[in-house]
Amino acid sequence: MKNKILVSLVIFVWTVLPTFVQIMLIDDGMLINDEILGNFISASSLAFAISLPILIQLGIKGSSLPFFSVKYKKWAKQKYSLMIYRHSIILAIFLPLIFIVLSVQYAFGSGAKNLGGLFATAVLTTLYYNNFLIMINIYSLLKQVEHKDSNSIYSLFPTLFFTTSSFLIINLMQFLLIAAISDGAFPIDYIDYYVNMFSNTLLDINYSTSIIMIVSYAFYIGISFTIVNKILKITDYISLNKIILMNVPLLVLNYTISNQVYLLSRFGSYEKTDYWNEFSTFTSNTLGFSIIFLLGLFITLIIQKLNKEHHYKIEKFEFLDKTKANKIFSTLMVLSFFGGLIFMKYVEGSGVPMPFIYAATVLSLIPIYITRQKNKIDYLIQDKVKTLRTAKERTDKILFNVLPKEIASELNEKGNVMPKGFDEVSILFTDFKNFTNASSTMSPKKLVGDLNFIFHLFDEIIEQQGVEKIKTIGDAYMIASGVPNNDDNHAEKCIETGLKMIKALKLNNRDKGIKWDMRIGIHSGSVVAGLVGKNRFTYDLWGDTVNIASRMESSSEANRINISGVTYDLVKHLYEFDYRGKINVKGKGDIDMYFVNN
Repeated sequence: MKNKILVSLVIFVWTVLPTFVQIMLIDDGMLINDEILGNFISASSLAFAISLPILIQLGIKGSSLPFFSVKYKKWAKQKYSLMIYRHSIILAIFLPLIFIVLSVQYAFGSGAKNLGGLFATAVLTTLYYNNFLIMINIYSLLKQVEHKDSNSIYSLFPTLFFTTSSFLIINLMQFLLIAAISDGAFPIDYIDYYVNMFSNTLLDINYSTSIIMIVSYAFYIGISFTIVNKILKITDYISLNKIILMNVPLLVLNYTISNQVYLLSRFGSYEKTDYWNEFSTFTSNTLGFSIIFLLGLFITLIIQKLNKEHHYKIEKFEFLDKTKANKIFSTLMVLSFFGGLIFMKYVEGSGVPMPFIYAATVLSLIPIYITRQKNKIDYLIQDKVKTLRTAKERTDKILFNVLPKEIASELNEKGNVMPKGFDEVSILFTDFKNFTNASSTMSPKKLVGDLNFIFHLFDEIIEQQGVEKIKTIGDAYMIASGVPNNDDNHAEKCIETGLKMIKALKLNNRDKGIKWDMRIGIHSGSVVAGLVGKNRFTYDLWGDTVNIASRMESSSEANRINISGVTYDLVKHLYEFDYRGKINVKGKGDIDMYFVNN
């Protein structure tokens, strides 16, 4: 608990430190007095900043409880919850934006003489959201490192959207103040001034102070990144470039808002003409800087998008929180939100009529509704895709168990498998001795159970040795090495497989107190391999090599491996053998046979 509190404090200090330094600088280097600090605090904006993202989160995922207060068993769910909360903060920017847009229209009708509540609501709420986003960015990065996850949660384009909306709020608020001092008259001179300034923005290179400020923020992030990386190795999970692109725009917004708050906090402190000359210069500089900065950010993100090789899509979850805690917390947030509206209107004294405030509240719900529906659709699609993927994985698993992996992959990709000849292959057959007699004394259930257990042992051995199980016929077992992939050690692998099968069978006989004896035969040569069947596929081998290997098995003895002279020539330097002489094989004549010494 103490560690969490300490980390939270460090995150908070890191977030507000640049803004704090900025306030000190614009206050001519003097310590901040209570009056200036008070200009950065508003009860209504604080209520909106806290409650609105939580209520949007409730609309999107069905739970208003903060992500840090929920115990998640899986990082995937916590990661999704973090992403939803960040989206909620970004969507919450619509409320102050719509406040400003409606107020600009109202200003020309009857003026906007009392803008205190609106200013506090729109601009300071934006300031709070900026800091919340920075803190959530840091928190999510620490969680990524904690869970060793290299897939970043956040896309950079929502940051671009939020930055654009925030700059729009800042510049429209300045325009609204100009309308206010014009007593609602259309400020044509200011319009001409803005148009001319806008036309010359791209040619104006007098942004040295702003560039220094941006570089300073990037340097501040870079130093912090280097220090933290020494401890947590965060470069394994996210790049410095992405952290800068996610946080510098937010720090720049804090810089711009801090200047605006300070400038307006001195309203009436000296001659009106001098003040509005200063304010006019600040307004034009802010608009010009906004255009240049957003253009540069947009181009940077487009270039990064074009160079991005992989797109990571986070898994979505359907949250439905019917707990008592969620209901209580949601109710408190609703009361806090409407309390902020009432405070802004009747205590801070906004010049915006209540119908406009209600309209802004309703209009801000539209993107929330759209996001909620999109989230539902995404979840349903993902759920269907997940079901289809699970079914495909289950089908593929069966297919890969029945067929060799290479053949199953080719069948999946092409829909068919062409027959192929192999010149160097070894075939192994097994058969249980006196199986018919043994089966007549056992119950069917006992017989199949024992046979299934032994074949499972053989399957494990086959997988370890890297040979292919072709098929079972009753109690007979057919194995191939050198197919479907060529293998120079095909004969050796077959013999090693046979030896391990005999050893496993002997251990099974000893443990279970039963007597299973098995003959094994191996022959090497050429075969043709292919897939047969229409609805039920079987991978099979054809040729004399298969027939002779079968004869090697039938000519063998209990718990012995009988190989042909062809196979012997391939492995004679590796094992000891007992030569059996030439033995007649039906349809094939006399063939040299050897027992492999166990």
